[in-house]
Amino acid sequence: LKSYPRKISVVAAERDEILPIKHAHNLYANLPEGRKKMWVIKGAGHNDWPFYTDKFLFEEVTDFVRIDKK
Repeated sequence: LKSYPRKISVVAAERDEILPIKHAHNLYANLPEGRKKMWVIKGAGHNDWPFYTDKFLFEEVTDFVRIDKK
């Protein structure tokens, strides 16, 4: 991913029992600066994260990774 030229978003569930959040933090820490952003869904697990978020998170993530077509 270090050579990937576009923005990278990392979205993690705080209480994920399958992919522990430490792995998301590790991934984020090893990504190039300036093209990354991380969101942590507070209180959420691996399968119940949709119950802990709202449309604003989806909008924020998609706005961040959107490719300008100018």
